[in-house]
Amino acid sequence: MTVTAAVYTALRLFWAALPVAGAPGIAEVSLTLALTALGEPLGIACAGVLAFRLLTFWAPAVLGSFLAARFAHRLFL
Repeated sequence: MTVTAAVYTALRLFWAALPVAGAPGIAEVSLTLALTALGEPLGIACAGVLAFRLLTFWAPAVLGSFLAARFAHRLFL
């Protein structure tokens, strides 16, 4: 667990230092490769990366869209 957190932290710092706008999915691929290099089976690594992306990108996007639609009428008072 500690090694996984350290690898994720290193990858996160790398992604922040070198944002790659023209290569979508590079973060997911690198995280999957890092997890498999740490000994996780490929299926579990892919599921973990998918869950990570759902929780950190799609869930806030859906929630933000819902809240924006819900409270949009308050902006025009």
